[in-house]
Formats: sequence, C-alpha cells, structure tokens
Amino acid sequence: MSAQQAAQQRSQSLQMLNIDGGRQVVEAWLKAQSDTSQLRDWQQLMALAAQVKQSFEVNKVLLDGLSRHNQQTIDLLSRLLNPDLTYGADGRTSGQFGARDRGAV
Repeated sequence: MSAQQAAQQRSQSLQMLNIDGGRQVVEAWLKAQSDTSQLRDWQQLMALAAQVKQSFEVNKVLLDGLSRHNQQTIDLLSRLLNPDLTYGADGRTSGQFGARDRGAV
C-alpha cells in the first residue's frame, strides 16, 4: 500500500467515525473512549512514527554525504584516466581520449 493510499484509507476511516481533524483530534477522541488500550496503541504508533521519521532524516543525510563522496571519487578518477579531457562552457567534452563526435541531432 502506498503512502497516498494509506492516507486515503485513514481519512475514510476517520470520516466513518465522524472524526474530522488531525492527530490531536484523534487523540482527544481516543481519550474519550472507555477502552484505553486503543489510546495506548495510538500513542505507541505515534512514537514509532517519530522514530521512523528521525531515522529517515539521518539516512537522508548519510546518503547525501555518500553520494557527494562517490561523485568526487568519480570526478577524480575521470581526471586521472582522461587528463586531456575537458568540458566546454556548453558542458560538452573535448579532448583526445574518449571524446567522440556524435553528430548533430
């Protein structure tokens, strides 16, 4: 199930319960119920969602750093393997090694 489908399903379920609102409204509704286990489950779900969000942010930072490192490594290796290869103002390559005329498109 995609995130969009899950959000749609959540919205439909809340509408069936006549609950219109966000997290605070859901929590207030659960507090008003006699079965407190649902409130505990909801709070646990919210805590887990916060942990997932934090893990996502950490992973994003790590992947961004690795991506930059990989690109720098590729750039360095390209310069070492193709010392005559340069890029013009238009972004096209020129030089002896590896440069090919691909013709006009």
